[in-house]
Amino acid sequence: MIKKNLNIIVVVLIIAIGAIFIALMARNIFLYYFVSVEGTIEDAVQAYANTQFPKAKSIASKHLEEPLGKLIFCSCQIFDIKNLNYNSGLAGLKELYEDTNIPTDIRVEAAISYARVIQVFQTRGIYAEYKEVAVEKVYKDILNLDNNDRRACTTAVYLMELYINSKEKQGDEKIIKFTDNFVNNFNGEKKYLVPVHMAISNYYLVFKNNYVSAVEHLKKAYELGIERDLLKRDVLFRIARISEYNLDDLETGKKYYEEFLRLYPDALTTPVVKRYLKDLQEKEKDING
Repeated sequence: MIKKNLNIIVVVLIIAIGAIFIALMARNIFLYYFVSVEGTIEDAVQAYANTQFPKAKSIASKHLEEPLGKLIFCSCQIFDIKNLNYNSGLAGLKELYEDTNIPTDIRVEAAISYARVIQVFQTRGIYAEYKEVAVEKVYKDILNLDNNDRRACTTAVYLMELYINSKEKQGDEKIIKFTDNFVNNFNGEKKYLVPVHMAISNYYLVFKNNYVSAVEHLKKAYELGIERDLLKRDVLFRIARISEYNLDDLETGKKYYEEFLRLYPDALTTPVVKRYLKDLQEKEKDING
């Protein structure tokens, strides 16, 4: 009898604790999504950077007269997957991008988000109302406004992707002409060109089987300084493997295999690199007799 009563008490306690937990969760959700949040525009920026979109949107809604406040508010409308409002958000971003009376930085940020979201829509064949938006023109406008920082390089990569996915016969010609012109005339820090060279390399590798040009741009990306170790390892491996396997350039392959092992002696892919280097050295022995 006592045991039965204890079991009942335990069950009741579990139900009570669960109810309290659910109530607290419901309260937090209500506060997070529906209660207005006060704060400065800097608070909105910080919340947006932390992907706290409901909070950022709530704060920014009090600063819509400021271009930055409107930018954050509209961006939240298209990036907060739990509370999307594409039409309103994109319309607001378009207004900011076309407003010549606000700071260029705001216009550029608005234009990049506006064009990129619509480009994704067009690529996936969704939201037909945006099918005819001239995304290429928006990207070119961005580059005319700002051609000397990381955002310009991001825009260049998006524009390359647009050309690659296009069905125009002049697509390849556009890509080569555009990328050469962009790289040669870029006025900012050259390290920002890393993703551009990576994108060009992928284009030559995947679509053209042009291993020489692919390696050339991988080398340029590496020489400019790649900050992320994961990407740096990938680039070193690609240069070495393509040079050895596809171009029969044993000297270059050996150089970059050894560079990989010098920098990353304990990486997960190190055993693979060691094996390839050993195979390469065997090839050299056979060639040299």
